[in-house]
Parts: sequence; C-alpha cells; structure tokens
Amino acid sequence: MTTAAVRVGKGPGALKSKSSSDDRVMRLFILVVGVYLVIALALPLYAMFSKSVFTSDGSFVGLSNYFSYFQTPALVYSIKNSLFVGIVSPLATKLAIDIHPQGESGVVIGRMYALGSAGAIFGALLAGYFLISTLGSRNTIILVAVIYFALGSVFFLIGYKQNAKVMIIPLAIGVSMMAGAQKIGALKSQCVTESNYFCIQIQDVGMAGAETRLIALDHLVHSINEKDQPERLHSPYVHFVDEYISLRFGDRPPQSFFIGGGGFSLPRAWIAKYQGKADITIAEIDPQVTDIAKARLWFSPDGSQTKIIHGDA
Repeated sequence: MTTAAVRVGKGPGALKSKSSSDDRVMRLFILVVGVYLVIALALPLYAMFSKSVFTSDGSFVGLSNYFSYFQTPALVYSIKNSLFVGIVSPLATKLAIDIHPQGESGVVIGRMYALGSAGAIFGALLAGYFLISTLGSRNTIILVAVIYFALGSVFFLIGYKQNAKVMIIPLAIGVSMMAGAQKIGALKSQCVTESNYFCIQIQDVGMAGAETRLIALDHLVHSINEKDQPERLHSPYVHFVDEYISLRFGDRPPQSFFIGGGGFSLPRAWIAKYQGKADITIAEIDPQVTDIAKARLWFSPDGSQTKIIHGDA
C-alpha cells in the first residue's frame, strides 16, 4: 500500500491552483458585460436623473419635479385602479387554497394562473375585436364594472346565505355614489365625441383673433391646426417631415401614405401647398375622427387627389 499526502496552501511544498483558460475567458466576459452595463444603462440613467433635478433653464429644483409628477391626478387614478383590479386575483387564489385539502396548493395556483391567462387573452381579443367597436371604450368600462359588481354580489350571496340582508348596505352605497356622481356631473363625458375607439376632444388654443384648434384622442394631443394658415405646422416632427420632403423632392407633389389621420395636419398642409395635386392616401380606423377633422379642424380634401380609407392599416 502506498500513501500519498498532498499539501495545499502556502509555504514550501504547497500546490498552487492554476486558473484555466476557460476561467480567464469567463472573468473577461463578466468584466466586458459589467462595463457594457455601466455604459449602456448606468450612464444614461444618471444623465436622465441628473436632468430631472433641474429646470429647462438650468435652475436646481431638487425633487420638486418628482413631487409634481406623483401628484398628477391621472397617475394617482391609474395606481388606484391597478391596485383594486390587481388585488382580486391574489385574494381569490388564497381563498381557493384554503378550501382545498393540503397538498393541492400547486394544483390550485396553476389552475388560477391558467384561468387568469385565459381571461387576459380572451378579454383582450373580445375588447379589441368586438366590445370597443360595438359599445365604445367608455361603455365597455362601465360594462366591466357592472360585471364585477354582479359577480361579487353572487359570490357573496353564495358564501353568506344567512346574511343576505347585508347586501343592502353595499348596494345602497353603490347607488348613492352613482347618484352623487351623476348630480355633480362626474359621469358626464368630457369628449366632444366618444367614438368606438377614442375620446375625441377639441380645444381652442389660438390667441385673440386667431382660430387655432387642437385635437386630442384619449387625452393625447395629435394635431394643432390653424384655419387661415394650413401650411403652418406646430408639431416639430410634422414640420421636419414637411421640410425634408421639400428638400428631397423640391416642388414636385409627393405620393404619400399616412397611417392614421389625427387632425390631418400634414395632408391639409400639402393639399394647400401643392394645390391639391399631391397623391395622398390616408388610412384612418375611426370615421368619426375624419368627420371631426372636417367639421372642426378645417380639413377639406374635396377637389384634391386625397383618398381616405376607413379601416385598419
């Protein structure tokens, strides 16, 4: 029998571990990834956050911009709505686990995830292909709220048959809130027209004596038009496209295809600029957006080579 003793460590007779080429390549790869993350993520984030504590003229304002942002009503409502909608699934999953025998938690959680995924897929398809185009976005939201309330009432009655009279309290509260909201005008739509796709708003923004209007779709400004100066483009990116086309093609009327109309600012400008000779095709999914643009934003394609397709581009 032969016995061998090997000493690993420091001092005489110690064996030194050698890093293989694979280890060196891995360390180099980790170093490269770390440098890339610093350059690609950390530095841009630092530049973005450092600008957030200054105003446009360079004055230091600290965290006041963040305070203003988190006090935005739209953000507050979004967080509140997300909380109330998202809290249902965890509570329902916990209740389902409690009423099932031990050892079936994985089955219950998997079943709840499957139902949630199926509901998300089916709901998105149903809303996109049927509900919004049939009922409109506002009525779709009201329908979902009614379904939520009805389901909650049914499950409450199933679980608390002996205390069915308690349902009078939330029902009375709900009716009172709806009546109060109706009285103060909270249920009144702020839209000039609420189509099957958008809440369409029109606002006068011109100075005294100048007729200038903007169109907002779902509270997002899409176009600003002037009645007497159709070639004046207020949006920088639209102005850039117009200048680039002029630089590239000169006075030749362009042939163009627009995905979405909005306020039809650029088509309107090109109709005036090229005297109706520009070959313009516009795909606008919502006919009411086109009607509003003609009625309120001075868009007049008649007599020009402008074709409007009401459908999905």
